[in-house]
Amino acid sequence: MKNRRFIISAFAAAIILLTASYALALPEAFIVYKETDLGGSWQYDYTIYNISTEGEAIHEVFFYFAGDVAVTGTSLPAGWHGVPWTGAYTISYLNAYSTEFTYDIVAWDSASGFSFTTDYRAGNILYEAHFSGDKYSSGTTVLCLFSFFRDADGDGFGDPEDTVQSCLAPEGYVADNTDCDDGQAQINPQTLWYRDNDEDGYGNPAIYLQQCTVPSGPTPYVLNTLDYNDTDPSIGPSVKLSGTSAGYYLSLQAAYDEASNGDTIQAAAVVFNENLYIDQNKSVAIDGGYNGTFTSSSGSTTIQGNMSVAGGGLAIGNVVLQ
Repeated sequence: MKNRRFIISAFAAAIILLTASYALALPEAFIVYKETDLGGSWQYDYTIYNISTEGEAIHEVFFYFAGDVAVTGTSLPAGWHGVPWTGAYTISYLNAYSTEFTYDIVAWDSASGFSFTTDYRAGNILYEAHFSGDKYSSGTTVLCLFSFFRDADGDGFGDPEDTVQSCLAPEGYVADNTDCDDGQAQINPQTLWYRDNDEDGYGNPAIYLQQCTVPSGPTPYVLNTLDYNDTDPSIGPSVKLSGTSAGYYLSLQAAYDEASNGDTIQAAAVVFNENLYIDQNKSVAIDGGYNGTFTSSSGSTTIQGNMSVAGGGLAIGNVVLQ
C-alpha cells in the first residue's frame, strides 16, 4: 500500500550559503499531540518543540502515515501554509512555507496550532523535522493528554475540582492538584499553621503544623507568628509599628526595616537579643516599656546587643542597652 505523506513547512525566503562542514551533533525535535475522536474521524493537534543544541531553526515538518488516509480540516499557525504536493512513494502531502525567518521554530522554542483531521485513527505518526543548514531529525509523535488544574490564586497549587486535559498547561493552570483553597494564595499544602495556645489570635513561632487546611482540635492554630508569650492572652506581639506602615513584628530590626519616615516603633517591656542597625534615610522613634496590649508604657525595653545609627534619625524612649 502506498504511503501518504503530510508535510508542514516554513521556508525562509533567503539563500544560505554553507561554507562549513556539518556538525557531528544532529539537531532534534520533539512533537506531542492531542487526539480527539470526532466519531468517524480523528483530529490531531500538535505542538512542535525544537530541542536543537546547535541553534538551528525548524522550517519544515513531514508527517508519514502508515496507510492511505484522507487529510481534512487542516489548521496551521500564522506564517505556515499548505499546498498539494506529489512525490515519489507519496500520494500527496501538504507543503507549508513562510517568507520570513520569523515563523521558523527557533532552538529551545515551540509552536502549537498544527492540526488536521484523518479518516482513521492514525495514532503515533512518524515525522521528519527539517532544520536550517539542511539538517533533519526523525521520530514518532507522542500522545499527550495531561491533566492540568486551575490555579486561580497563583500560588502554584491547583484546584482538584477544576481540571482540563491538554498537551500544555493553559494559562492559569498547573499540574498540581493539592490546593484546598484556590481563592487564597497563602493557603496551600505548604502553609504553616502556628499554635495559639492562649487564643489571643497570635501564633507561637516555635510550634507549628504544615498542612493545607487549618488544624482541627481544641487548641486553635493561626497563620501569624507574632506571639512571644503564648500562655497569656494579654500578651501578643513584642513590637508594634504605628504610623504609615502599621503592623506587628517579633523583632525591632524587622519593624525598623518596614517603617516609613516618621513612624513609631512601640516595643514591649521584654528583652530583645539582637543587634539593631539604624542605617536608612528615614527618621523613626522607638518607644519601649509597653504592656502586651500596647495600651500603656510603664516599664522599659532591653536590647542585649549593639545599636548603631548610620543614617536617618532616631528618637528613643524607655530603652536600655546591655
